[in-house]
Amino acid sequence: MDRIIQIMPAEGWRTLYVEGQDDDGEAILFTGSLVAWALIEGCDEEDDGQPYTFVVGLHTDVYGGIESCSEASNFVCYVGPEEDPEKVRPIAEEHLRST
Repeated sequence: MDRIIQIMPAEGWRTLYVEGQDDDGEAILFTGSLVAWALIEGCDEEDDGQPYTFVVGLHTDVYGGIESCSEASNFVCYVGPEEDPEKVRPIAEEHLRST
């Protein structure tokens, strides 16, 4: 089972989501606030339970709880403090095609 080792603030970072297509077939994008980064420790069941670590972004869900962004089926990517979400539109378009 995965466990959180450490949580760090994600000031200025946002999450990018895709919410279907507009009338022209382009992805409808929206951003949300990234609450924090979490350092997670997991165990590889296929490799004798060897531990490994990874980082995930945390956001608030529709009920006010905190969860990993990747748990949202329409999550595309993280957007840095100075990054324009439109620059990652191709990633969102690919995400939309793959779902």
